[in-house]
Amino acid sequence: MVFELVRCKACKLVSTRPFLNEEALNPWYRPRYHGWWQDKKGHLFSILSRLFQLNRSKWIIKYVPKGTLLDIGCGDGTFLTFMLERGWDVFGIENLYKYTQVTPTGAIETKIVPHDIEKWNQSFAPLDVITLWHVLEHVEDPVKTLHQAYNALKPSGLLVLSVPNFKSLQASLCQDCWFHLDVPRHRWHFTPETITRILHRSGFFQIHLSHFSLEYNPFGWWQSLLNLSRCTHNFAYNLLKRGEMPAYKNMFQGAYDIICSTVLGISLVPIALTLAIVEALIRHGGTITVVARKNRGMYIHE
Repeated sequence: MVFELVRCKACKLVSTRPFLNEEALNPWYRPRYHGWWQDKKGHLFSILSRLFQLNRSKWIIKYVPKGTLLDIGCGDGTFLTFMLERGWDVFGIENLYKYTQVTPTGAIETKIVPHDIEKWNQSFAPLDVITLWHVLEHVEDPVKTLHQAYNALKPSGLLVLSVPNFKSLQASLCQDCWFHLDVPRHRWHFTPETITRILHRSGFFQIHLSHFSLEYNPFGWWQSLLNLSRCTHNFAYNLLKRGEMPAYKNMFQGAYDIICSTVLGISLVPIALTLAIVEALIRHGGTITVVARKNRGMYIHE
């Protein structure tokens, strides 16, 4: 299937076409969607994961020291467990299809609810914080999701979200080799301007917008540059995260992927980190993190 990107003339938001509904999109999510190292506490990737969760938490505790938190698109609950260990009351929401494929972390297993946030207001008390870590680009209707988040928060509630930046240096230079493009799973492609616009439309006012993410931006450059070098698309990512190898029709491509990802990959590490810093300094980061508060003067009705 061939996909294309279409920009709305009115709001400038870019979307993927054809636009797949939930049923049609679910098969595009692989069974091993999350890292194989999650249960290996001493593994380098597990240590890095803890560092990334710490960085995520800093965006929250700077404004809300402690309280109730809902992580939309929580996966296996890694971030929830991290926040639970720090005294937070945590909950998660995950896609029904992906929920059957991941193993929730034991400490928060009973608090991952496989349904839409719309039902939250019917069953639970208002929240202090809602997070969406690289989730909004996946949902069917981002404005509706943000409206529901607004209604689920307390009057002074905090919203923290991260999305790929379609206006980034990575996106401009790497184009269809850009790691964070990820069609058709990414239905929407945001810029700082479009994400700010829909946040305001949904009743939020922006507190802070960051163009640097140690978790996403250096790796985005690294994998995108490997993609440009004619490696199989996202080969290194799928191998490192899921332990997956493509079903090769040509053995030479397999050998090239391995050699390129090791020899070239090592030399690209400092380059990718430098580019991630440069793009953040010129405010064109590969991903952006936005912190916003609920506007007390508004109330969104569905």
